[in-house]
Amino acid sequence: MSTSTFEDASHPPPKSLRRDLNACTGDGVTYSFMVGIGETYLAAFAVALGFSGVVSGLTATAPFVAGGIVQLVAPRGVRAVGSPRRWVMMCAALQAASLLPLVVGAIVGSMPVWAVFLCASLYWSGALAAASVWNTWVGELFPSRLRARYFGKRNRLCQLATLGGLLVGGGLIGGGERVGLPLIGFAACFGLASASRFLSLRYLLAQGEPPAHRVAHERVGVPHVVLGKHEYGRLIVSIVCFQCAVQIGQPFFNPFMLKALSYDPWTYTAAIAAAFVAKSLALPLAGSLADRKGARWLLVASAIGISLLATVWLVSGSPLWIVPSQLLAGAVWGGYELAVFLLLLETIPSAIRTSVMTWYYLLNSLAMVTGSLIGAVLLQGQETWIGYATVFGVSTLLRLLSLIPFLGIRADVHRHAPIAVGTLAVRASAGTIDLPQVSESGGLRDDTAKETSR
Repeated sequence: MSTSTFEDASHPPPKSLRRDLNACTGDGVTYSFMVGIGETYLAAFAVALGFSGVVSGLTATAPFVAGGIVQLVAPRGVRAVGSPRRWVMMCAALQAASLLPLVVGAIVGSMPVWAVFLCASLYWSGALAAASVWNTWVGELFPSRLRARYFGKRNRLCQLATLGGLLVGGGLIGGGERVGLPLIGFAACFGLASASRFLSLRYLLAQGEPPAHRVAHERVGVPHVVLGKHEYGRLIVSIVCFQCAVQIGQPFFNPFMLKALSYDPWTYTAAIAAAFVAKSLALPLAGSLADRKGARWLLVASAIGISLLATVWLVSGSPLWIVPSQLLAGAVWGGYELAVFLLLLETIPSAIRTSVMTWYYLLNSLAMVTGSLIGAVLLQGQETWIGYATVFGVSTLLRLLSLIPFLGIRADVHRHAPIAVGTLAVRASAGTIDLPQVSESGGLRDDTAKETSR
C-alpha cells in the first residue's frame, strides 16, 4: 500500500503567491496566539477546578493518544473530503469548538473530569490530524527557494504571538484572582483562544489549493520501525524510551508549582515564559554545536541535561530559583529536539519518511501517556513536597538509565539547515512541544518541507 503527498508544481503567479504568503502568516499568528493563551493553561485550569495534581498532570499528556491515533487516518480523510485545505479547516474548527465547553465550565465554576479530558482529546485530535496535511499543502504552495527565509520570518512572528498569548493569559488569570473570580480569567483565556482559532479559518480559506497530481510514497508497518535492524529504528526506540522516563515527572511540574509551592498566576506564567524564551533563543546556538560537534554529541549532551532537570526543581521552591532554572530547561530541550530532528532526517529514507514519522508520532504519544501514568501511580495520595520529590527522583533515575541506548547510535550529522518549527503546545518544563516545518532548499533534504509536520 502507499500514501500520497502532493508533488512540487510550477510556481504560482506572484499575486496569488503573495496572497498565500500573507494568509499563511495570518493563520500562523492566530494559531500561535491560541496555543499561548489556551491549551497552555489547561493544567492550571484543572487545578483551579479543584482536581488533584494527578488529574492536572494527566491532562497534559493523556489526550495526546487521541491525536496520535487520529493522525493515522489523515490521508484517508483528505481523500474523503477531496481537499487538504478542507481537511485542515475541519480540524481547525474542531480545535476551536473543543475550547468552548471549557469556557462554559469556567463560568459555571465546575466541570466533570471526563469532560475536561474529552475537550483536550478533541483539541489534540484536530491538532495532530491537521499537522502533516497542512505541511504538505503549504509546502506545495510555496517555491522551495522562498521557504527557509519565509518560514524563518513567520516563525518569529508566531513566537511573538505565542509569548503574547502567554502573557495575556497570565494577566487575565491573575486579574480574575484579584477580584475574587479566578475561574473567570480562565473563561476569558479559553474564549479568546477559541476566537483566535476560528479567525484562522478565514486565513486558511484564503490560501489556494495545491496541484492535483500526486506522487506515491511507500508505506511501512510499525513492526518494521521498532523491530527492523535500521539505524532510524534504533533511534526511534531510544527516543521513545527516553520520552517515557521524562514523562514520569514532567507533567507534574505544573501542579507542583501550583499546589506544593503555591505559586500565584504571575509567577507560574513567568516560569512558563522563561522556558519558552530560552528555547527560542538557544536554537541558533544548538545549530552551531551540531555543526561543530555533530548532532549525536548534541543529542547525548542535551539528554543528560534533561535527565537532571527534575532534580533541579527540588533544590529550592523559591521563584528566584525555579524561574531562572527554566531558562536552562528551555535551552537543553531546544538542543535535544533539534538533534532528534536532524538524526531522524538523516537516517530515514525519503521514500518511507512520511510513514515512519507517522508511527513515530504515535509511539511518542503512547510513551508520554505511559510515563505519566507511572508518575500518577507514584504520586497518588501523596501530593506533598515529598510526594512530588519521589516522582521527580524516580523520573531522574529512569532518565539516566534510558540514556544508555543513545550511546549505541552510530549515525551523525555535522551540518544543519535552518529550520522553522510549529509550536503545538507550551510546557512549563520543556519550553514548547514543537514539530519542524521546513528545511532550507540547500540543506539536508528539501523534501522535509513536505514530510515533517506542523
